[in-house]
Amino acid sequence: MVPVSGAIISGFDASFITEISKMYPGRASASPSLDVLITLLSLGANGYKKLLSERRELYGHLAQELSALAKRHGERLLHTPHKPISLGEESWSSRWVWSRP
Repeated sequence: MVPVSGAIISGFDASFITEISKMYPGRASASPSLDVLITLLSLGANGYKKLLSERRELYGHLAQELSALAKRHGERLLHTPHKPISLGEESWSSRWVWSRP
């Protein structure tokens, strides 16, 4: 509900990816923090708890479907217990990571 920025960069040339990552500005702005505060105030405690519950349910469904997709292509979904809201897929040709900070 709050944009936090992000990027997916893919390529076959590691130096190209490195150069792109040097130009990425990151998250130096205070705007996302203000957006979170406004969002939470408008939701209230009950609305926020409801969203967390929905997120848990949808995360399970997303993980299950991504795992099935990965298996169909001879790949695997990574197990990330240290970051429970991240999903990553590993393949022989590339590595993709989907994450929310």
